Amino acid sequence: MNTAYVDLSDARIAAMRKNLPDLFQLPLQQRLKRWLWAGLLLGVVLLSFWKMDFSLLRCWQGLAKLGWLFQFLFPPAHHGWLGVFAYALLETIAMAFLGTLLACLAAVPLGFLGAKNVLSNRGGHFLIRRSFDFMRGIDALIWALVFISVVGLGPFAGVLAIAFSDVGVLGKLFAEAIENVEKDQVEGIRSTGAGPIQVMRFGIFPQIFPVL
Repeated sequence: MNTAYVDLSDARIAAMRKNLPDLFQLPLQQRLKRWLWAGLLLGVVLLSFWKMDFSLLRCWQGLAKLGWLFQFLFPPAHHGWLGVFAYALLETIAMAFLGTLLACLAAVPLGFLGAKNVLSNRGGHFLIRRSFDFMRGIDALIWALVFISVVGLGPFAGVLAIAFSDVGVLGKLFAEAIENVEKDQVEGIRSTGAGPIQVMRFGIFPQIFPVL
């Protein structure tokens, strides 16, 4: 069987494009359809800008107000503010750390319950997974407003808000990681007569530890 090799260098392609331009062009109907869709898209974009009263001049003039915003970030007093800022910064970091820690502690057991290969009950699995969707579907700021009305204004409400919001995210992550573990290792541990807790400890947990 003979195989013919055709020289398709850039110069040859350019010559073919020059001598046979029709071979390198789309059909007229297809080109018109593309231009029509491009025009419709451009019209929608321009209509959206017009409806929201978009103006480049207003954006340019608004840049000058950013300096005022940065000035208002700092209190007018010239003494004592550094300690206040440092305390508030440490308090914020502590809230984020404690909220994430509580979320991890709660998400690990809930992640096992939300995995199909651990909880075979479809109703329970559905309830756990939809609970994850509910918790992560509500923003942490909304959770903060809810817990402020429950425990009062303070860092504790922020910790609970971060924890509830992160439980939905981490629980879904852990549940999907548990569902993707290798079945052979789990079956090997189970074949030794290990109970459910031992199967989780020695068959599933070592595989999902990198995710945790």
